[in-house]
Amino acid sequence: MTRRVRAAALVFAMTAAGGILGAAAVAYACIPVGTIELDRSEAFAGETVRVTGRDFVSGAEVEIHLDSLERAAVWSGTADALGRFEAPFDVPKIDPGTHYVVAHYHPHTSGEPARAVLNVVARPAREEATTSTKAEPRPRPGTEVAASAGDRARRVEKADRKRTRPAERRAGKARTERARSAPEREVAESQPEVNAAAAPDDARLKTAGSNTAGWLELLLTSVVVVAAFAGIGAFVSRRKRLVSH
Repeated sequence: MTRRVRAAALVFAMTAAGGILGAAAVAYACIPVGTIELDRSEAFAGETVRVTGRDFVSGAEVEIHLDSLERAAVWSGTADALGRFEAPFDVPKIDPGTHYVVAHYHPHTSGEPARAVLNVVARPAREEATTSTKAEPRPRPGTEVAASAGDRARRVEKADRKRTRPAERRAGKARTERARSAPEREVAESQPEVNAAAAPDDARLKTAGSNTAGWLELLLTSVVVVAAFAGIGAFVSRRKRLVSH
């Protein structure tokens, strides 16, 4: 085979390979991207939006972005056997206005992604304040009346306790004083009995004393009489002796 024939065969092979690769690239680039729909056209930041995809390639990996494929995906998943998927995502905190939900295959091809319009609405300041703070649960109907009646009953009971508390204190003080004075009363009540029991002893002592005093007086009188008679006898005897001399 001459050199020209070889060169021609090489050129033909390269041309055929280029054609095949080009056709494959065109076919890959022309993979059909399906359509998407949103369950709502407006949403607040933080709310959940559901994306429904149709006519995607069966089993293909799909990503959902907001505004641009350069941003981080807000959802990623796989289309089912019919080329459909459901993609719920939470709206991030972005500026209010018109934004685009973008769906494309992963990895990204040069085809045109599917888009849908989403209007992000600014949340009212009053609603933001209520959602930022934990709302207190409202009482169920009928419970407010019961609560107010219970409050009134508690206030009345408290007022009654305040009124009766001084009387209870006075009654308790009186009971304490009576309990303390009971032994003294018992001693006072038992004292007459002790005095009555001791009265006969005193009488006996007084009688014995008077008897002793009488005996002593009688003894002294006897001694005086005996002494007087003795003195008289001695005087008489002495007188007789003087006369006899």
